[in-house]
Amino acid sequence: MNFNARLSGFLPALVAALLAAQASGQPKYTFTTFAVPNSTYTGATAIDESGDVTGFYGAPVTGAQTGFLRTSSGKVITVSYPPGATSTNAGGMNKFGVIAGGYLIGTGQGGFFYHKGVYTNVVVDGQPAPVADINDYGYYVGSYLNSGSFIGFLASPSGQITTIQYPGALNSGPVWVKNSGDVIGTYEDASGNVHTFVWNANSGYKTVAIPGVPGAMITDINSSGVMVGGYFNGVTNRGFVYQKGKFQIVLPPGANDGSISSINNKGQVAGAYTTPGTMYVGFIATPAP
Repeated sequence: MNFNARLSGFLPALVAALLAAQASGQPKYTFTTFAVPNSTYTGATAIDESGDVTGFYGAPVTGAQTGFLRTSSGKVITVSYPPGATSTNAGGMNKFGVIAGGYLIGTGQGGFFYHKGVYTNVVVDGQPAPVADINDYGYYVGSYLNSGSFIGFLASPSGQITTIQYPGALNSGPVWVKNSGDVIGTYEDASGNVHTFVWNANSGYKTVAIPGVPGAMITDINSSGVMVGGYFNGVTNRGFVYQKGKFQIVLPPGANDGSISSINNKGQVAGAYTTPGTMYVGFIATPAP
């Protein structure tokens, strides 16, 4: 199963003390769990301001990865492109309902936009380009393969391309593009460790991390600066929310493994989790009033 971020690293004893010290005064959440009917697994990629969720699931019988859109009312719409694709993922979406996505077909890959049943193929610098996210102004991010290397990009609605590559990184790729112009992505350093970066045209690149929690992998940041993601505690993966200097585990009751992939500006988060004996199931966590 391919999630937006690779969760790795060892969490030492100091983190347990940090969590205990921060336990009081943290937001409480209500949980909605969901699975695409008859799927072998369900993973969430993004959540928008209305609570609609995109992601991917294992198709029945074949198990092929297929994209989906789940509306806030619970309706599930399949997002699969092009015909014959062996894998499709539905990524970020904007307020107009345009969904960014990527696919694999044979040994090749590509990207698309989906809007109300219509698919549009994406080509960047003459290359098929998987797309990870699109903002409300029509800017979008993704990466494409060129001479054996992945090239990250930010594209304007008119097609102007800005290369997004963290300086000195072995591999890097943008995941989100915010209405502010910030691009959030990940990069791999020379030691193979994965980090999260934020880029914008004015300030360039900077690495972001959770203070005192080594190995925590940030997957998204909302307009209030709230960070979400996952980390490996030496036994299992745990989803977290980090806000106002406080680190909080956020997973549905009974979860023994999981991660958070996305957060909207209302503070709702989306991710996936397992319980003993189950494959991944999607969830939405909504801050209690």
